[in-house]
Amino acid sequence: LSVEKPRGDVARRITDENLEERDGAQSESLPIYPSHLDELESLPDEQLRWMRLSVYFGLRPHEVDQMIAANHTKTWTVYKVKDKTQILSFYQSKLVRISRERRWKRIPCILPEQVALIHEIKHGLKIKRPTVKAIESRLGEGHRLYGGRKGFEKYMRTDYGQRFENISRWLGHSDIRRTEQNYREIEAVEFDKI
Repeated sequence: LSVEKPRGDVARRITDENLEERDGAQSESLPIYPSHLDELESLPDEQLRWMRLSVYFGLRPHEVDQMIAANHTKTWTVYKVKDKTQILSFYQSKLVRISRERRWKRIPCILPEQVALIHEIKHGLKIKRPTVKAIESRLGEGHRLYGGRKGFEKYMRTDYGQRFENISRWLGHSDIRRTEQNYREIEAVEFDKI
């Protein structure tokens, strides 16, 4: 007989038990911000470029791996809107429950670093995933491959004043609750002045 996959609280309790058993070895990554990239300068160019794509676009590690010139138009493309802003349109293969047409997430290139990265990739400059060991040796324990994605939400919101709803779409989440659950700081106290 097949067994249904655990969901909700049951799945969370199983995950919590596994984390406690492994003493947190599988804990989530600490955020990596643009300011951290200086400390990663000693990485080979293709690995630093991989990290920059993660940090400046908030892509998942497997998505960054796909950002090569050979995949242009297959898994990602760039187009311009009326004001000449470039838009990175990225196909999210992991979204199997929605139609193919709706699997594309669109990230505006509003930072000069984003525009420069698109130019580099389109012109065939290579990317290569760095090892967790290489990242942790430069940034400290707990900084992993998801770190750039983790930092993306916060610095786009706090440093560049982007709306949380927009950032949620750029991350490719189906709804804002997913972004709230995964990325908004638990300790943050947000309110509007009265």
